[in-house]
Amino acid sequence: MDVDHTRRYEELDSLRGVAALIVIFCHHLSTLPLMVSNTAGKTEMMLINCLKATPLLILWDGAAAVTLFFVLSGFVLSLPFYNGRQAPYPAYLAKRVCRIHLPYLVAIVLAIVLAQTLPDGPLVGLSHWVNQFWRTPATPQLVAEHLLLVPSFPNSAFDPVIWTLRHEMRISIVFPIIMVVVMRLRWQLSIGVAFLLSVAGLVLDRVGHDVLGDYPYSLYVVLPFVVGAVLARHRNHLIAAYNRMWIAAQVLWFVIALLLYNYLGFFPHWKIFHRFQINAYLPIVGSAMLIISALGSRRLGAVLRCSFPIYLGRISYSTYLLHTVVLLAVLHLAWPQFSLALLLPFSIALSLAIATYFYQWVEVPAMVLGRSLAKKLETQKSSPGEMAVEPNG
Repeated sequence: MDVDHTRRYEELDSLRGVAALIVIFCHHLSTLPLMVSNTAGKTEMMLINCLKATPLLILWDGAAAVTLFFVLSGFVLSLPFYNGRQAPYPAYLAKRVCRIHLPYLVAIVLAIVLAQTLPDGPLVGLSHWVNQFWRTPATPQLVAEHLLLVPSFPNSAFDPVIWTLRHEMRISIVFPIIMVVVMRLRWQLSIGVAFLLSVAGLVLDRVGHDVLGDYPYSLYVVLPFVVGAVLARHRNHLIAAYNRMWIAAQVLWFVIALLLYNYLGFFPHWKIFHRFQINAYLPIVGSAMLIISALGSRRLGAVLRCSFPIYLGRISYSTYLLHTVVLLAVLHLAWPQFSLALLLPFSIALSLAIATYFYQWVEVPAMVLGRSLAKKLETQKSSPGEMAVEPNG
């Protein structure tokens, strides 16, 4: 079978865009006190519980969407390693820093400025979740930690979504080393090693968080990255196997993928899923299966290649960076003078509009700079960081 290493997977860009939109819905709905309170078993809360404890949860399950982000990142980052086009490490890192860190710097500076200049009183009547942000003075140490991103520090002061970017950046720094392991080992061993690391990370994060900060959690994040990399390595075989299935089997595959990805919505009262950290792993499997469906299904692929999902995918990083900043600014400026029924849709629309321009004016120039720096570094003498590894079976 010919292996297409150079194709750009628009379906995966769209998946990332849809996931970013789900995170937006999650954070906007989380401003409502009832959405972040325990309403289980209360008959008068039937409508709220339909959103929180039924398959409708998939529309705003931000945690599962973040897992999908990580698996997608592992998939996309690994592709150059399989086609022999991986850059020397300095060039790779320059592109990655420009891609992630430069837009982040612009967004976090904007968030800090707004947090320090807009009215900072409590948002009376809104959830404790939204009231925990923009309460912290911007001390020089805290600002410096935010600008560096990678260290462990209180990350919910100005832009609560940045915790995922910190892990993404840490994994990106060591990703070429991860790929050495993935390409030398069979896929079962690669995932097994990553799984053991993830278990160790979750245990250390639970028992030693006060001392170790959130560094151990990055060990857990290695697993979805490795799963994505393994998927990319075997994608042609997996897609071919998917296409050989009967339509009924493909539908069943997709349903199982949704069940695992959104297990809290389908099985909210199955306590077994909340024990032994099982809930940390089911969305990884579901995300991997969804990616295969997106790449293998003609119908789903056609939907994901429509203009709106592609647009969401294009601006997904800007949307993710900015939506909570926009939400907090709108609420601090206009609540309670205006109803949430007006403010929340307005905030979502404004987030998408600002993200569109942010992509054009910040992300694109940052990517151009990254490619330019990488090209200059690649023309220099090959560095020890360059890794060329022949994959085993």
